[in-house]
Amino acid sequence: MSLPLLITDLPTLAGATVDAATDVVPIVDVSNGPNGKASKITVQELIANTSSFLQSGTGMIAENEQSRGRWIVYATDAMTDAQRADVRAFTGALDVSVAVQAAIDYAFTIGATLVFPAGKYYVGTTTLVFKNKVTYKGAGKDNARAKGTVIEYAGTSDAVQVNNPIDSSTAANITIEDLWIHCTQRTAGKAAFADVGSTFLALHRVGVSGNDYGIILDQSELADIDECDIEVTAASSTAGVWIVNGDEH
Repeated sequence: MSLPLLITDLPTLAGATVDAATDVVPIVDVSNGPNGKASKITVQELIANTSSFLQSGTGMIAENEQSRGRWIVYATDAMTDAQRADVRAFTGALDVSVAVQAAIDYAFTIGATLVFPAGKYYVGTTTLVFKNKVTYKGAGKDNARAKGTVIEYAGTSDAVQVNNPIDSSTAANITIEDLWIHCTQRTAGKAAFADVGSTFLALHRVGVSGNDYGIILDQSELADIDECDIEVTAASSTAGVWIVNGDEH
């Protein structure tokens, strides 16, 4: 099917049957002309590719909704419907690590903002690797971990890592805000969030809990930790923030 579609390219949809289970409307594949083979497109795709947004102001140019929407990547974009429902319900029964990492990797390739809608993102024993030049934006931090955005990790390493080369002073330009990272078990020398080698790193309104350290900064430079909650208890943590240089971490 050729996309984007124009309204004038579409056959008459009056009386077309919408499949209630799949939300799909049958249309004609316009890439093959008026005698094209039968095909299908979802209602959402139809709207996205036949409607446009025009920003107010002088010199603005309209952009179709499908193109406009790709400036922002969602952590749920690569998830199944079952995984999305699990996240929204704060159940944490399904491992969504592969889907979340795929969204991270794609956001990195286009330099987009990665949005974590409200919910619990259970990543099992897989460490998430946050990439440079991305803003990671959640729906709020809640120390009860019952609302907002929660990333829950059950492994024995760092829950979230940023891995830049040692002695590189890499301009990471990473901002993480409005989410909670929770580890379900403590592992010596590991953290909820660990950065290596980054310059220009910002954590705003981020909560961390459950591991030996809340945050590890290993050769990090120009790091801004603002309005963050770092949960530390004698039984479950060595320290809230560990600033280290190389070998020990």
